[in-house]
Amino acid sequence: MQRVSERPPLITKEAVLSILAGMILGPLAYYFDLSRSIFSYFAILIHELGHSFTCWIFGFFSVPAFDFTYGGGRAPMNIDHRYFFLVALVYLFFAWLIWLNRKSPLGIVTVVIFILIYSVMKKHEENIRNQSYFIRLSPASLSPFLSIEIWFFKK
Repeated sequence: MQRVSERPPLITKEAVLSILAGMILGPLAYYFDLSRSIFSYFAILIHELGHSFTCWIFGFFSVPAFDFTYGGGRAPMNIDHRYFFLVALVYLFFAWLIWLNRKSPLGIVTVVIFILIYSVMKKHEENIRNQSYFIRLSPASLSPFLSIEIWFFKK
């Protein structure tokens, strides 16, 4: 006898209500000076972590430095040396994603497209070193937190 299992819903009612509440309260909180000033520190934190994350996935060592006094920070990076083991870790991650999607041709094609995009972007070291917006925003768009920071907290 075959066992039939019920699958849970992809998104629950509570999740939908939470998302809607966030979509309403987020912009509302942005228009009040106190909450905007508090969230601006969070935006700086996420922004600088985005710089460092981008450097790490392309093989450059970087640690974010926060300067809340002057309203920002910086992510100094070691541009003299690329750590190939960091790049190898990214390709191992892609291999793991292919293995997870081994039964889904669409999933494999999607991962291969991301591999091609990453490989093309990795070749342009001058963009990474200059922290150009194309290189900085492309990986950020893959992360919901960084995308929210880019979209919502910019004046």
